[in-house]
Amino acid sequence: METKRTNVTKDGLTEGDLKLLVRGGYDVQKLRISAGNRVCAQFFAKMGQEPGMKQEDIPDSKKQTMLAQVRKEFDKITEGAAKSLRNVTFLEDGVISNSAELFLVAEWSGLRHAEDEQFNRIKRLVRDFPLWKSFFKDVYGVGEIMAGVIMSEIDIHKDEYPSSVWAYCGLDIGPDGRGRGKYTEHLVDYEYLDKDKQKQTRKGITFNPHVKSKLLGVLAGSFLRAKSKAKSGQETYADIYYSYKNRIENMPAHEEKSKGHRHNMANRYMIKMFLVDVYVAWRTLENLPVSNTYAEGKLGIVHGKAS
Repeated sequence: METKRTNVTKDGLTEGDLKLLVRGGYDVQKLRISAGNRVCAQFFAKMGQEPGMKQEDIPDSKKQTMLAQVRKEFDKITEGAAKSLRNVTFLEDGVISNSAELFLVAEWSGLRHAEDEQFNRIKRLVRDFPLWKSFFKDVYGVGEIMAGVIMSEIDIHKDEYPSSVWAYCGLDIGPDGRGRGKYTEHLVDYEYLDKDKQKQTRKGITFNPHVKSKLLGVLAGSFLRAKSKAKSGQETYADIYYSYKNRIENMPAHEEKSKGHRHNMANRYMIKMFLVDVYVAWRTLENLPVSNTYAEGKLGIVHGKAS
């Protein structure tokens, strides 16, 4: 039987309902990115891009500059045009020179608008959740979309311990002592029924890769950038990053590691400490038991303090 949840909007929207919208928003985003890559491929080729050059080899900044130019030109061409995009006049010195290219840009532009609309809806809904009001809105570096990802993907009723949250997000340690990843040594056996209803076994990962990529690939950078915007004396999660990084940079056990490796370690630690705070705030809101981390409960290490 489903446990009654407290983190529900006044309209009865649950984290499960939010998950449909957030995942849908990212589905549209993937389509927009794919369409944008097609636009870039077309116009970079017209401008003399080397044959065979892959899209991933083109810097994102260069792609964004191209897309901004194309979008500005598209708006000029279609200003006042019918929805069918007929009877348009192409710019003499523009890069869009025929209907096929115009429709290609129109597809990308439409997806861009749909993505913005979807994420704006999500932002409005997230602001109605009690956990946003009591916790997320006061955290520098966390916006409504990231809060929506966390609330819609993590099941705080199932994750009884901070370590449970870490494991689900792929921030635990694998059996070989490395940070959790898609390594062969980190895969586990899962049972499933094939088309003939026969039980089979397959290898799979132990974590949610979508959440891990958002936390380490997006939120970590957002925390570091947010430090410059914080008020004087205001504690931020970036402080945890710099404290931990300074600690490991002065430990003989880590002196052989590269700067990038130590940066990733500090990022991972910062996000783990943030998730501890999410865990405490969320479990408290839901009137669920709150457990200490192993470091706090067994080793006496205080959260956020360098030993």
